[in-house]
Amino acid sequence: RGDLPLQIDDMNKKISSFTSQNKEHETRFLEIEKRKVILTGDFTDKEKKINVLNEQVYKVKSNKEYEALLLEIDHLNKENDNKLLELETFEEEIKGINESLDGNKEELTILNDKLVKTQNELDAANASIEKEELDLEKDRKNIENELLHAENLLEIYNDKRQEYNGLAFAQINRGCCENCYSSLP
Repeated sequence: RGDLPLQIDDMNKKISSFTSQNKEHETRFLEIEKRKVILTGDFTDKEKKINVLNEQVYKVKSNKEYEALLLEIDHLNKENDNKLLELETFEEEIKGINESLDGNKEELTILNDKLVKTQNELDAANASIEKEELDLEKDRKNIENELLHAENLLEIYNDKRQEYNGLAFAQINRGCCENCYSSLP
């Protein structure tokens, strides 16, 4: 199997990360759209008020009324300018969100293709390993049957197998036991 299961887990984590990131972007996109509708409505309302106040400027009778109307118009214009700036920042944020969503979509497509390929490799490896395990289990049972006449050897074998989690014997490599690392003659 090698590192195929780890690769699959890693790909699944990346896919879930991209998916959650996409959900966050979509949620933020909806929030921005709602806020844009509110800002646009406020902007048009204030524009109407400014137009009404501009018409009233010509009907004033005193300088105080004229100055009050101009102050009100300036205040509404500043609020509209702030709303326009906020709308512009929203447009930039939406552009960034769309770019991120497109990039994530491409990454998800690549990861899904790679995941399918890796999963197929793992399935093939599992199939060959299962066949090999069955053959080895048959060989083990044959050897056990041969050792039945020597009960002492079979008992020692089973004790060691339990002690080392299914590995009764270890390989000897360069004169050393690969389990306990003892040097052997």
